[in-house]
Amino acid sequence: MKDIDNEKKHLLEEIAKLHQRILELEKLEVKHKEIEQAFQEKEKILRKSSDRFRSLVETTSDWIWEVDKSAVYTYVSPKIYDILGYESREVIGKTPFELMPADEAVRVGDIFKSFVDEKKPFNEIENINIHKDGRFVILETSGVPIFNKDGELKGYRGIDRDITLRKKAEEKLALSESKLRNIIHNTPGMIYRGYPDWSTELIKGCEDISGYSKDEINSKEKNWISIIHQDDRERVINEALKLEQNSNSLVSIYRIINKKNKVVWVEDRKSSEVNDEGMFAGVYGIVFDISKRIEVESQNKQLISELNHKTSDLEQLLYVISHDLRSPLINIDGYSKELHYSLMNIMSLIGNANFPSSLKEEINLIAKEVVPE
Repeated sequence: MKDIDNEKKHLLEEIAKLHQRILELEKLEVKHKEIEQAFQEKEKILRKSSDRFRSLVETTSDWIWEVDKSAVYTYVSPKIYDILGYESREVIGKTPFELMPADEAVRVGDIFKSFVDEKKPFNEIENINIHKDGRFVILETSGVPIFNKDGELKGYRGIDRDITLRKKAEEKLALSESKLRNIIHNTPGMIYRGYPDWSTELIKGCEDISGYSKDEINSKEKNWISIIHQDDRERVINEALKLEQNSNSLVSIYRIINKKNKVVWVEDRKSSEVNDEGMFAGVYGIVFDISKRIEVESQNKQLISELNHKTSDLEQLLYVISHDLRSPLINIDGYSKELHYSLMNIMSLIGNANFPSSLKEEINLIAKEVVPE
């Protein structure tokens, strides 16, 4: 009986253990399902992320790549075709330096090696590549190192961006700026920019015109307006105010008092500018020293005045001379007519006289020589 009780007790214990094991298995099954569900969710997220990354790689304007530690391409995105004209499969297994001119390959290779040695990322390295059709393409390359689980360098992953058009635009801009600097340098005048608050940026030539340096004329004590002649200042300010109201160009001639306290005549040519909202943004202008021109114009006016006066005197003299000459001529003309009339009477008398024909003809010839008809 005792053996039966022990066996029964042992059986109950085994049943309890089995029940406990079943419960544990059920918990494990639930946990496994949870893990499997979480894995599926993560796999779905990873797949979506991978799809987004692939879409990004394929649609971005940049070329994405991976190289091993020897700089051999292990991955090349399809965008390389738009940039260099190659299919991805044509480039995998090559190095970036095989796509460059020889001297450029050496230059960029040395730069790349310096980053590999230090296992550091690099940014915006400009380099020249050769397109499949033979033309040059300028790329901007950035990359980050890739490490294995032991921290050893496996290679680099990065992007290449085509900056050819940007570089050409920068070259054109640099050329334009160089030309502009040459024009400004060779312009015989003061170039400035005026702002809506009436402050002035003197770009070039201030000292040549006024004798004041840029710092002196932009100080709290002195500015360009303050050196304009007091008799001209109000007019010049009113003319400038018109440019605030209407986008236009203006030529002002006025006087300034230079650093040596001498009067200098200037010609101020300026044009207003507006911002994107159509509001007045200031003026650009150039000021010329026209003192010599004003002096020459003044001398010319004086000469013209003197010439007009002398011309008037000459006209008066010619009138007197003409009158004096004309009077004797009138008298001579009257005497000539009287002589002709008297001669005609004498010839009439001779014609009626009883003279030989030969004598009449001789007298007639003498009369014609003395007083022509």
